Amino acid sequence: AVIGGGVMGMGNVQEEMRFFASPELFVTLLLCPKMNDYESIIISGTERFSASSGYSRTWKFTGNHFDNTIKNEQDSSILSQISAIDASFYFARNLSKQIEFKDFNRELNKAFIGFAGNQISFKRTLFNNNNNNNNNNNNNNN
Repeated sequence: AVIGGGVMGMGNVQEEMRFFASPELFVTLLLCPKMNDYESIIISGTERFSASSGYSRTWKFTGNHFDNTIKNEQDSSILSQISAIDASFYFARNLSKQIEFKDFNRELNKAFIGFAGNQISFKRTLFNNNNNNNNNNNNNNN
């Protein structure tokens, strides 16, 4: 899946709203083109610049926003983190697939990796079931 959802198209829900509130997030479209099943993306230091109201069809810009988030004393960067994880999409005719072990395990692993944030340093290969030898090597190196 790609980060940002439909931000470059017709989307105007959660991801898209956050991207427009913090325009520096658009850089992630270039740096993080696709997430694999065992990856999440942690974005640190984003600042919110715009205020909005509503959701989806009623969403609209309401003015500038001054971000009062605490800043790092050393470099004045915003102390914020955004966790980007993607969920699999299941068509109505195939909803039972989402509770199969492989699919269910993928979603749990994605949530764990994304919500653990910087608490784990080997996110990229932690749950790569296709490459267990690399997992052991990476875990020992971190």
